Amino acid sequence: MKTLIDIDDKLMAKALKASGLDTKKAVVHAGLALVAGAKATKAKPAKKAKKK
Repeated sequence: MKTLIDIDDKLMAKALKASGLDTKKAVVHAGLALVAGAKATKAKPAKKAKKK
């Protein structure tokens, strides 16, 4: 899916440097995956160990 987004140039530069990724597209994909993973993790509560 193609989408046009406005991204702060300084923030993108920081993200490129911090991530070590080569392209803006890769940074955006990594950010989306990170957010999607974080939401998925929060949606599933951790199982508590049974006390004996």
